[in-house]
Amino acid sequence: MKVLYFIQTYKNLPQIIRLATTIKHSSPHSVVLVSQNRDSFAIDPAVFRHLPDVYVTHVSNINRADFSVMQAHLDGIAYVRQQGIEFDWIVNMSGQCYPTRPLAEFEQMLAATAYDGFMDFYEAFVPSDHNPWNRHETSGRYNYQYHVRLMTGGIPTTLRKALSIPRRIINNIQPFIRVDTSYGLQLGTRSWRPMFNDQFKLYGGSYFKTLSRKALDYFYNFTQSRRDITDYFRRTSIPDEVFPQTILLNNPHLSFCNDSLYYIKWAGGRLGSPADLITSDYSTIVERNTFFARKFDPALDSRILDMLDARVVGAVETTPHPLATVA
Repeated sequence: MKVLYFIQTYKNLPQIIRLATTIKHSSPHSVVLVSQNRDSFAIDPAVFRHLPDVYVTHVSNINRADFSVMQAHLDGIAYVRQQGIEFDWIVNMSGQCYPTRPLAEFEQMLAATAYDGFMDFYEAFVPSDHNPWNRHETSGRYNYQYHVRLMTGGIPTTLRKALSIPRRIINNIQPFIRVDTSYGLQLGTRSWRPMFNDQFKLYGGSYFKTLSRKALDYFYNFTQSRRDITDYFRRTSIPDEVFPQTILLNNPHLSFCNDSLYYIKWAGGRLGSPADLITSDYSTIVERNTFFARKFDPALDSRILDMLDARVVGAVETTPHPLATVA
């Protein structure tokens, strides 16, 4: 069995190289695909010449608010299909993610499971402890079509604060126009064409997930054959938090475990980004017993990565993951 580790990156080349190296040392037969945002810098594939089966592609104009993150993901899938790269499972990661257990254990779990994938999910319009959005926020993101994007790549804090009051007034007094400043400045209009219903529910969840080749092929083929639905999501806000889950979970022939297999610390994060994990978080990472974690910044704390390398690559005894027993 072969796993493809798909890494979407935009900064810190030494950290990217370290991540790919750790993956290949822990899983020598795996494939690594690095999708780099060339707007930050381009990566010469030669930097991975010491590692077999590591591929590099480049994308541009990446912005959290629009479909560009998802498009880069789809472009990566298209690349591996065109290259004829064989794999049985795919894990999507960022350059600031890191494995937290030996990947042999992870791959053994995948070989034994009856699930088609592992990801966080919830019905986006149904309030629950797992759902971080209220109905108003969900509707604002996904019932509107954002044809006008005035600013991408983030919005200055001073401008965000200046727009806070007029944005709330505009959004609350009428249902036709929506002003969004989540990851830039964009204007949306209400979509009156029904998209979500009991037959096609909207699901949300973390972008980070693990999918079988079966689930991935279904997802990719759906995006190509149902351009109407894909194009609808292209014009929503932050589609990467709903698009994969919605496509996959509306297929009754696929089965998913509601677990992304990631440890992410949201306390202390800001503007939708989680907190950086540091050395003092190591015991929690071990206790959570996940296979991956995010996010890490070696400039802030590199020792945590040294500790994880000892656990992931070294002969460190770990307890079985509970999902390893699923069959």
